[in-house]
Amino acid sequence: MNNTSRLPIGASIMHYLAFSPIIAVYFFFELLKAVITELHRAVVPVFILVFLGGNWIVPIVSDLPNMTYFITIFKQDEWTAFIKGAFGANYVNTGFELVLLSIIMIIFITAMYVLPAILAALFVSYTVKDMNERFLWDEREQYFYSLFIQLKNNSAKTYALNRGRYYKNRSIKAIINVVCFVVVIFLLMVLVGAIRG
Repeated sequence: MNNTSRLPIGASIMHYLAFSPIIAVYFFFELLKAVITELHRAVVPVFILVFLGGNWIVPIVSDLPNMTYFITIFKQDEWTAFIKGAFGANYVNTGFELVLLSIIMIIFITAMYVLPAILAALFVSYTVKDMNERFLWDEREQYFYSLFIQLKNNSAKTYALNRGRYYKNRSIKAIINVVCFVVVIFLLMVLVGAIRG
């Protein structure tokens, strides 16, 4: 930004107020860039949240226990009753059948809780990788910098040619932008109030 022309402080304030929507878009771009480029750090927390959420929700909506129920393997009577209840008492006659059905039940319950968590983590990981490869952050940032330089140079040129016209044009744009900003804030507050009920 060293290539920009200098403006007095009042003219600079009017310049920034007049072009505040572009500055807001750039701020949103930088925020989006910061979130998406660092979203890969959320893979492990997503896995943990989906895993714990599944362990909490599935027992509520179904008859299946969560993974802490595996502790009852060491309580033979309780585990045997669970396996007989799950597969039917006719299928559990010998110790071999009990071990085989226990292995099947352990694999089934583990897969039911771990598989969605793995898939959610992989989804986040691949989505972030794909977005970072497709969206060329540096080129877009360079575009914003060149746009800001061009706008600042145009403002300096307009200010140098006719100060009165500069302040008049920029003040109209600034007032419109401030009014639009207030209206957007008001609408967001109404929306939040409506959502809260």
